[in-house]
Amino acid sequence: MLKTRQSEKLKSEFKFLDNYLKYLPKDMKILDVGCGYGEKLIHIHDKNYDVLGVEKNKFILNEMKNKGYNVLNLEEFEAKKNKKYDLIIMSHIIEHFDYESLKEFMEYYLQFLKNGGDLMIFTPTLSKDFYVDFDHVKPYHPQGIKVLFDGSNFQLQFYSKYKLKLIEFRYRKSPIFITYTRRQLLGQKDRLTSLINLFSLAIFKLSFKTFAKTTGWMGVYKKVEDS
Repeated sequence: MLKTRQSEKLKSEFKFLDNYLKYLPKDMKILDVGCGYGEKLIHIHDKNYDVLGVEKNKFILNEMKNKGYNVLNLEEFEAKKNKKYDLIIMSHIIEHFDYESLKEFMEYYLQFLKNGGDLMIFTPTLSKDFYVDFDHVKPYHPQGIKVLFDGSNFQLQFYSKYKLKLIEFRYRKSPIFITYTRRQLLGQKDRLTSLINLFSLAIFKLSFKTFAKTTGWMGVYKKVEDS
């Protein structure tokens, strides 16, 4: 069922990404921050867009480079500081930061986003699965990101010198599976739970994702101006 959950997640995220890309010219410059093994980067590359990845993990970085993809480490990216991008993607990145570090991280990369360019975020919501990823720190709400960057200074303690406007948004839906039962955690077969989860998957698809739970969100924020 883990593979099924991952598959449904990718379907939703690729659909969101494709709906965005289909209106845009092929010569736009795209930056995938923390690209990892390139789920989004490879998908974009295969559609003949100019996409650059940044990845700090040396093992993953070398693997991506050996496969021929344009991926840089942080030091190599620093050397390209004068370049601006039309789209910056942060896919499953922001949840790995505390709020102070996230503000600093996002502002660092927003300096490379053109005025009028877009920031695309993919991130999970809080659920019982959230802390299964050991280095998840905090889930972030789309409205929280909006408040930080909307220029109103409503959030007096934390507000940014950059201004972003939320222009597209979707919640990511997933089947309602039973997970982390005693048998599952012990690595034992749990036939009853498996049957219930198969039934839940069928209902999820037949109901066009109305019988589902929210497991993440996807948003596009437009950079309005530098201050």
